[in-house]
Amino acid sequence: MNFCIKCGGKNTAGNSACAFCGHQMTPSQSAFGQSPYNGIPPNNPMPNNSMPVHPQFGAIANTAPQQKQGLAITSLILGIIGFVLMCCGLGWIVGIPAIICGAMHLKRNKSGMAVAGLIMGIIATVIGLIMAIYWTYIFTSPEFWDAFEEAMNAMRVFLF
Repeated sequence: MNFCIKCGGKNTAGNSACAFCGHQMTPSQSAFGQSPYNGIPPNNPMPNNSMPVHPQFGAIANTAPQQKQGLAITSLILGIIGFVLMCCGLGWIVGIPAIICGAMHLKRNKSGMAVAGLIMGIIATVIGLIMAIYWTYIFTSPEFWDAFEEAMNAMRVFLF
């Protein structure tokens, strides 16, 4: 089996011209029936840039290499966790890493997950800090502790 240098088509050993593109093949191009590519088929083994067809599944998709999405996924997950924790005043703890991961991913390439994680991280950080200040004010106010003591005394009377 010989491969055409011009189109990469597979030809039988006796052909002097490529059966696909008509390119004249010389014996030096494929010595002893070996591929001129040292046994490795060329980049496009099909003629006329057509896609190879698998008998059961049809044409093989020409997919682009997948981009790495680790920082985008991390940003999104941290943003969701921060969004959940922001009412407790703890959203800023994971919101800040969500912002950092989202920004780092967006510097390299654009991704919807990174944008969503970045936005959720910003919201979780801002509202989480506001809620942390609010809860700090509530828990440090004397009125809260007076009301808490009254509630505990009422529970003691009720339970005992």
